[in-house]
Amino acid sequence: MVHEYRWLLSQILFSPIDLFFTEESFDTQYYYARFALETPDFHNFISTFSSQILLFMKYIIENQELLIHDIETGEISDKVDMSKKARQYLQEHVSPNPQRASFLRKEFAKGTNEIFSRIWPSLSSISTIGNGGFASYTRELRTYLSEKVKIFHYGYIASEGIFAVCIDYEDENALLIPDSCFYEFLPIGETDPCKTKTLDELIPGEEYEFIITNQSGFYRYRMKDIIKVERYCNNCPMIHFSRRKNQCLNAVNEKVTETLLDSAFIKSCEALDVTLKDYVVTTVNISSSFRYNFFIELNTNDTTIYKQFARIFFKELKLACPLVERDIKAKELSSPSFYFLPSNSFREYKKTLFKDNWNQSKLLHIYDDPRKLDYFYNCDSFQYQCDDIPNELDEESTLLQDKLAVN
Repeated sequence: MVHEYRWLLSQILFSPIDLFFTEESFDTQYYYARFALETPDFHNFISTFSSQILLFMKYIIENQELLIHDIETGEISDKVDMSKKARQYLQEHVSPNPQRASFLRKEFAKGTNEIFSRIWPSLSSISTIGNGGFASYTRELRTYLSEKVKIFHYGYIASEGIFAVCIDYEDENALLIPDSCFYEFLPIGETDPCKTKTLDELIPGEEYEFIITNQSGFYRYRMKDIIKVERYCNNCPMIHFSRRKNQCLNAVNEKVTETLLDSAFIKSCEALDVTLKDYVVTTVNISSSFRYNFFIELNTNDTTIYKQFARIFFKELKLACPLVERDIKAKELSSPSFYFLPSNSFREYKKTLFKDNWNQSKLLHIYDDPRKLDYFYNCDSFQYQCDDIPNELDEESTLLQDKLAVN
């Protein structure tokens, strides 16, 4: 069906259109990056998920020398994985551009802060799904952009349908589409599936399980998504995706949601001025209690920072979810373990998922089966056990507490 939009795509894409439809094997990241970098008049990123845009940006940063060299000389590096036919086609569409290459080389030499706004001055917006589980990727990609670049979140969209659309830039809340299907909303904590609410009965600030009935055959279908109602706009609810129903740490009824984890990670990163690349967490059974195992990648390899980060995060997690501290005191939960992973661990992990034909864009953060995390256990990580944290704060910890208080 995409072939029907060939002409339209040719007007909005900066790369040769034929390779967009080809079945030839080639390095698509190089293909898009090469033509994007050579195009100074670049206005908008469009991608399903913000994680995909972030990966694209990182590819350019890590391969800048190769890309700039090829732009300067009009060549296609032998290091690029590409079939002979695809290479020949692409070679016909490139020529030496030393002036652009010189400009790019100077800008990259200044560092990566706001780099993509500097090399593409016309870049004004990004259209993507960048909230919920993708919020951490969105925060990181913003470091490569200036404040003038605005993000337009698509809204609440799933394979089952389009349910809500955003109506303004930088607003993660989406306007529910009343006639997309018939909606039911089950209040959180309600166990009777018959006691649902309809559109006009929703309360701003409350969370609900999302249930749909549509003409495609779904009858009272429970999406297992939790949405939060923020406000009403012209008598229609404004909502945003909060979390997956089964995506929480709940070993002993503590119910640590991804939103709570995200809050603790944000405050920990701010306290130490570091960037969270990604994380996963699982619950393991040890003797007579449970323990969280966190696998974390930061933008540093400093083990001192790792220890400080673990301390701050553990403190913020207990503040965000007091039930965690309650269960630790009751010896039902043990203090968490942290595995700080080497650089690019998550990138390599996503490559393994891709080889297995999994959806590498929608990486889960909370795993209910520790066996799925063999890759991370086998990484050359720095492990830190929070049981090592003393009860009395030492001088270093006091300084961290002071910094947290100021923030």
